[in-house]
Amino acid sequence: RTGAVVVLGTATPDIASFFRAKNAGRIITLPERIGTGGLAQVRIVDMKEEIKNGNKSIFSRSLKKGLIDTFEEGKQAILLINRRGFSTYGQCSNCGYTPKCKRCDIPLILHKTENKLRCHYCNYEIQAYDLCPSCFNATLRYFGMGTQRVEELFRKEFPGISVLRMDSDIMAKKHAHIHALESFSSGETSVLIGTQMIAKGLDVPNVTLVGVLSADSLFNIPDFRGTERGFQLLTQVAGRAGRGDFRGRVYFQTYEPEFFAVNHAKEQDYPSFYCYEIQSRNEYSYPPFSDIIRFIISSKAEIKGIKFASDVAYRLKALMEERGISERLEILGPSRCIIQRIKEEYRFQILIKNTLGENGHFLVNNFVKQVSVPQDVKFLIDVDPSDML
Repeated sequence: RTGAVVVLGTATPDIASFFRAKNAGRIITLPERIGTGGLAQVRIVDMKEEIKNGNKSIFSRSLKKGLIDTFEEGKQAILLINRRGFSTYGQCSNCGYTPKCKRCDIPLILHKTENKLRCHYCNYEIQAYDLCPSCFNATLRYFGMGTQRVEELFRKEFPGISVLRMDSDIMAKKHAHIHALESFSSGETSVLIGTQMIAKGLDVPNVTLVGVLSADSLFNIPDFRGTERGFQLLTQVAGRAGRGDFRGRVYFQTYEPEFFAVNHAKEQDYPSFYCYEIQSRNEYSYPPFSDIIRFIISSKAEIKGIKFASDVAYRLKALMEERGISERLEILGPSRCIIQRIKEEYRFQILIKNTLGENGHFLVNNFVKQVSVPQDVKFLIDVDPSDML
């Protein structure tokens, strides 16, 4: 009401926000990077070729050489792996058993320093198994990698180089993140290994190398925004290198070197990525060409959850067909959520693609007001959901 002007600044704007700003003619560009170093030089490393050439390390040959050169020059490095823990899942090679959370429908993650298996959704944890609890053989193996494993392998590969791991496990203690950043910013620590929390906001002029150990993992998210978020994270973390007077070097390790989002991130070319992504959004009627409304139904009684979700979807579809707007308010589901059970509650979802704007929200809101929710069922309405998990 005071006529104030707000300027939102980012190298990787949200697709829908950029679409609206572009159509309104309200975009100001800053084409050149502040400082003398210029944009970092980004190299895409094909990990398939590394394996063909006998390199089974998580560090490609070019990344390893880059790290050695960086340390010899007295500079610092950042390594990104967007998973905490030591491994992503365990499986018995004899009987196929996989340790899972007893309250959630997801594998438990090995945290080697504590020798615990932990659920990252409800914090349920148990002591790591020495033997498979199903067949009692010593054949339980752990696959994938998280920040703990990267730290362990880095110390073996580069003994004597000071390294600090920064993830939500380490940063749980009060002021831990402040001490970690101070140690890295002062040059006391040469390498920072972490999850997405290290990808934004760090401005350390002495950092001249960034390595993304598994670029593919950033895109393997079952969400229409998955590609956008992967591109944003790659672009942002690449921007941590070369912020001082020295040119930065960045390595994206991937098994899909031709993937369009990885290549646009390499060039830090948001306009080209936007043009590609906006076409896909338009084709499938995802935001900004629709508003997403997500109904999440959860219950400890699986059958009751299914019955309630099916009833809500049936009534909502019937209402839209009766009004002749089923193509403008598209109802998808019900279906099980990607994470089917959390904290002992079975989860189901109904997705609504609304292309009617405020009128569509009004209709859905009136429908929700008439829904009678059973006592042992939870019914959550999430407008413009941040994720689809």
